[in-house]
Amino acid sequence: MGGASSALIAFIVSGVVLAAMFVGLSFVVGSVQEKTLQRIRTSARDVKMWGGWILITVGSWFIVLAIWAEFFAKIFPV
Repeated sequence: MGGASSALIAFIVSGVVLAAMFVGLSFVVGSVQEKTLQRIRTSARDVKMWGGWILITVGSWFIVLAIWAEFFAKIFPV
C-alpha cells in the first residue's frame, strides 16, 4: 500500500485530529480562564482592603520620616 491516496488520507486525518485538539484546547483554556477570573473577583475585596492598609502604612511612615528627618538622619547615616 502507499501512494498519493494514502498520503492524502493521512494528511486529512492528521488535519482533522489537529483541528479537534485545538478546539478542545481552546475550550479547556476558556474554562480555566473563567474559573481564574471568578476566583479573582471573589478575592478582589480582600486584596483592595489589604492594599489600602499597606498604602496607609507606607504613607504614614513617609510622613514620620519627613517630620523627624534629622533624628532619622542620625540613626541611619547615608
